[in-house]
Amino acid sequence: MECGPVQEIDLEQMMSDKEPLWNEIVKKYGLVETPWAEAAHWGYADYAFAPSWDVMLDSLKLRKFGFHDYVDSEEMFIRIFDNFRRDRFIP
Repeated sequence: MECGPVQEIDLEQMMSDKEPLWNEIVKKYGLVETPWAEAAHWGYADYAFAPSWDVMLDSLKLRKFGFHDYVDSEEMFIRIFDNFRRDRFIP
């Protein structure tokens, strides 16, 4: 299978009309009532996940200066989503 073209998604625009759906999910699963505007900041997500500039990161310098601790990304996300479920923010 060949790769398809890059698809740019404007999350802020795409999610702007999803408040009714969010309210249904909150009601259906008995979640904490969180206003849609406070549930997620889609403009920030656009900024964080789709920068319009090249990003090159290297942590070698950190290691050279003694910063050897790290966070396993998979474990971190599992913990975050477990906390969201425990706090009834997501189903």
